[in-house]
Amino acid sequence: MTTKQIETSALKTGLQWSLYDFGNSAYALNIITLFFPLYFSSFVSSNPATWSRTVAVSILASALIAPIAGYFADRYSARRISLIAFASLAVVGTLLLGFTTSSAETTIIFIATNIAFYVSTSFYDAILVTIARDRRTFTSGLGWAIGYFGGLLCLGFCYLMLGSQMPTNQGDFLKVFFLTGLFYMVSSLFFFRNLSPDSDAHAASLAVSRSDMAGMGSDFRGPLLYVLIGSFLVMEGVTTIVYFTAIYASSTLHFSIGRIAGLLSLTQLIAAPATYLICRYAERRQNEFTILIMCNVVWLLLALAMFKFRSPLAYIGIACLTGLVIGTSPALLRACLSKITPPHRRGSIFGFSLLCSRAASVVGPLVFGLVASKFSAPVGMLSVIPFFVLGSIILFSASVKISALQTHA
Repeated sequence: MTTKQIETSALKTGLQWSLYDFGNSAYALNIITLFFPLYFSSFVSSNPATWSRTVAVSILASALIAPIAGYFADRYSARRISLIAFASLAVVGTLLLGFTTSSAETTIIFIATNIAFYVSTSFYDAILVTIARDRRTFTSGLGWAIGYFGGLLCLGFCYLMLGSQMPTNQGDFLKVFFLTGLFYMVSSLFFFRNLSPDSDAHAASLAVSRSDMAGMGSDFRGPLLYVLIGSFLVMEGVTTIVYFTAIYASSTLHFSIGRIAGLLSLTQLIAAPATYLICRYAERRQNEFTILIMCNVVWLLLALAMFKFRSPLAYIGIACLTGLVIGTSPALLRACLSKITPPHRRGSIFGFSLLCSRAASVVGPLVFGLVASKFSAPVGMLSVIPFFVLGSIILFSASVKISALQTHA
């Protein structure tokens, strides 16, 4: 095959794989990041600690479920059906958010939906191990870029549905949740059509054997363990900032919903091409870990900027800078992990990856909530800095170990 044919094939494969990113990013933007946190603080509980506990419960549960589900999916070659099952639950939960006004029911549905969303994402990420071959960094970046366009498109649909305005009452929010669920559902159905069966399908006992545990233990040694721990720390900081940005901007900076939506849209518009281009560059230069550490430095600067600045003009700059790293960091982490993951363990390892990143994210929101309650929300933003510093150190160690292994290979 010529270079052009290889590029075309990689792009086609990446676009087919990215359909789920395209749909679930609508959930990530409208439910996790923008509208549901504002809805929760307005109609469920105005206490930031309540929101942090709700987020923490859903993250902790998904972190415990994902590696177990991944293990049995690997053992029974049921990764495809597991992905479809959890994705379907996430879609149904998102749709149900548009029909309930009870505070208790809303909280329960959100927790269940968030669990299904995160577990489905771990199975989706695991596909990258087998479909992309030597183009994993490119494909991972493409998925995140396409996802941002999907999130923006759904946000635009919501804006038009409400008569070219942001939600102003409870009914408006419920309409947004339902439309987000429809968008998520349609994109997922197209993705399911292109989803190939597991290539290693075979019948196996569901019993956990000692040999399986021993094999899994050996797979988790060395650089893989370092990458998982580094991801654990980095995603703690990233997730904390993402979960609390909308509430922080609304309650502390007194930004309107329209202004918050505008800033998040600006971030996504920059994130789509930035993630694609930076990941493409990283793959060509084969320096994913170096760029990851540079992204962590940017996150440190963002935390300091959010602590210090309050003006709308400053937050335009913060939104632009966030756009450079908000997709690049997780895309590169996903690509680095996929490169060192044994194909037969992809469900288990990406399940444990979710365990690492989500378990860390339990601590992040809780620490932020405690610090913000005792001091202030700006001081709470500083609580993420140690995680980025430690994550950078461990990821650098992982890159050194991988280089040493490649040298001796």
